[in-house]
Amino acid sequence: MEMEPKNIALQRIREIVSSSGLSREEVLSVLGGVSVAGNTSSGFHFNIVKILYFLGGFLALCGVVVFISQFWEDLGFAGQVLVTLGFGFISYVSSLLLNSYKIASLASRLALVFSAILLPLGVTVILNEMSISDWLFASLWMAIGFFVVYFSTIKILQNDISRFLTIVSGTAIFFVSIALFVRENPAILETIRDFHSYAFIVYGATCLALSSLFPSPVDSRRPLNSLLVLVGTATFLGALFSFSEIWKFVCLPGIAIFFYLSITMRSRIILTLSSIALMGYIGRITTEYFSNSLGWPITLMILGLSLIGIGYATLTFGKRYILTSR
Repeated sequence: MEMEPKNIALQRIREIVSSSGLSREEVLSVLGGVSVAGNTSSGFHFNIVKILYFLGGFLALCGVVVFISQFWEDLGFAGQVLVTLGFGFISYVSSLLLNSYKIASLASRLALVFSAILLPLGVTVILNEMSISDWLFASLWMAIGFFVVYFSTIKILQNDISRFLTIVSGTAIFFVSIALFVRENPAILETIRDFHSYAFIVYGATCLALSSLFPSPVDSRRPLNSLLVLVGTATFLGALFSFSEIWKFVCLPGIAIFFYLSITMRSRIILTLSSIALMGYIGRITTEYFSNSLGWPITLMILGLSLIGIGYATLTFGKRYILTSR
């Protein structure tokens, strides 16, 4: 049989990969020992560049921190603003400029991280000089300002660092707003029992909803997606356990819902945290209601066997229903 030309074969492979949603890792795992000439050296070179970028960025950050800590009092107000707000602004602008060059994309991310550290410090220095009395209200406006700044850079930079900083700013806005609301309406804590538990449930659900904006059904190399799923699930389930009286009635249905979500979202993170929550629920119920009636040794035996059963069921469940991790 006559062999196809290389360009036609590559085009067919490209069409199959794009239509089936295969990831690069899955394609390479099928190829096995097949290698492309020069790939090893270029990959090694890229790893060296990444290591040098991270090492250089870490050393630069350490240098800034040591410099500021040693001469902070001697700098005065103008110097303090310069080394924080000034360098932070320079880092922010540098991240936007460096993003235009593909080879400098990692440097752009590091510059954005520097700006996220230095800019809030600079704003805090200015607010402190102004002798602000209501720091909670000032923190809210500062969080809103940084949310606008980093949200506006998402379309420009198109990386997870800008999205992460936007989410961090949004998180600050949410919790500072909750603190302000409670401060202005202290009676709400008596009117709505477990008010903070409900707030954490809303935050956890929001994180899970945001994770759908960064889908990774086959490509598990999406740290922001995994972080949102992890934080959202842990916060939501933890809030269920923090209820004062109704925890025993809401935990089990909530855990069941998250087991279902682990299937629909194909998430090992949700499956693992749901299993841990179920273990905690069984352990808490057992110690509170059965330790005195059954005796502590028998309670420990029942609890241990239950944990073993949950662990085995989780492993089987994950292999059968969750094909890819998230």
